[in-house]
Amino acid sequence: MKEIVIKKTDRSAGTFPAVDRLRCHRCLSEDIGVDVDNRFFCRDCLATSDLLVLRKERDVKQRDHGINLFVSLSDSQKSGCDFMKTCVVNRIDGKVQAVCGAGKTEMTIPAIHQALRLGWRICFAIPRVQIVLEIAKRLQTYLPDTNIKAIYGEKKDDSGAHVIVSTINQLVNYFEEFDLMIIDEADAYPYVSSNLLKRLVKKAKKPRGIIISMSATITLGSEFSILIHKRHHGLELPIPKFIQTPNWNALLKNDKLPSSFLDQLRKWRSKTLPILVFVPTIKVGSKLYNLIQEAGFCCQNVSSDSPSLHAIVDAFRQRRYEVLVSTTVLERGVTFEDVQVAVIMTDHAIFDASTLIQICGRVGRFTDSPGGEIVFFSEFRTRFMKVAREYSRKMNIKGKAN
Repeated sequence: MKEIVIKKTDRSAGTFPAVDRLRCHRCLSEDIGVDVDNRFFCRDCLATSDLLVLRKERDVKQRDHGINLFVSLSDSQKSGCDFMKTCVVNRIDGKVQAVCGAGKTEMTIPAIHQALRLGWRICFAIPRVQIVLEIAKRLQTYLPDTNIKAIYGEKKDDSGAHVIVSTINQLVNYFEEFDLMIIDEADAYPYVSSNLLKRLVKKAKKPRGIIISMSATITLGSEFSILIHKRHHGLELPIPKFIQTPNWNALLKNDKLPSSFLDQLRKWRSKTLPILVFVPTIKVGSKLYNLIQEAGFCCQNVSSDSPSLHAIVDAFRQRRYEVLVSTTVLERGVTFEDVQVAVIMTDHAIFDASTLIQICGRVGRFTDSPGGEIVFFSEFRTRFMKVAREYSRKMNIKGKAN
């Protein structure tokens, strides 16, 4: 791998090259400060001006790339495939708004394969680390001859990779590297509100590279874009229902659960259906987990702080737990067969419209089990809850019309 080393600043002469003074070479920030040792540093990524190293021009061997898209694509998915291939052929950016369960990952495969045949270098970037491994495994299944590597946390081995599946934070290590960048869940936290992360994407892309942004809730404007109304199996999105419950904080403080909530869990368990319960905070999740266990359910609890998150999620898929309590860490990108979803304290501020739409999208994703229920448990019915419900209805109407 070749390296571009940023030149040291000549402190003795009191000079500082204009390009360094204006912008950090590592993350493109213009917010430059001076530390206690009189070194210039970037306030965004904290790199110092005499240590900055940008990676470029990895040694990647070209090969024939096979494609094994063994799934049968729906007409909607084919439309998404054609759209993304058009982006590649014409080297233009694009946006894809596709309902949860539309099969966005599968839609990307023909475009990725086409880009590989052109010798392009590709990055599939995701805001949250929890989804990186899952996406990398799925891409490898569809592209068995392609070197695909997952980059996250301390996992930074990208040697020989034709496709990198990465958290957006890891793009700090790349400079004008990628011809095609696919940003999945482009409206997700923290990417959507971070100028730093958006600069990292811009920096990692080649000058003539393109960006395809995807999400169920991404905002479409005048740019080249497509809207996919239908799920891959062609059936409707689930409509969430609302069950009013007393003050959750007071109940949990007194080690109690609403009878309506317990009744719903027992109903789902009687049908041997896996249950995913979303909570607003880690503290609430820990309390609820204990109370559900005391109620006789085999339960587990996850959050962004869980060291064994991936192992617990896999165990839930294998039905080793009846109930999985989760923060919004699992609101996007995960798929569980036959899952039923409950959201408690749905009137909490963290459950905005986008989050609730994504949570609803966890239900009914499989062709063999497209049904399922999503229930909001809260004292009040918020505007965001109404928006999420209306979104599902609106997409279902459009899906029928097309």
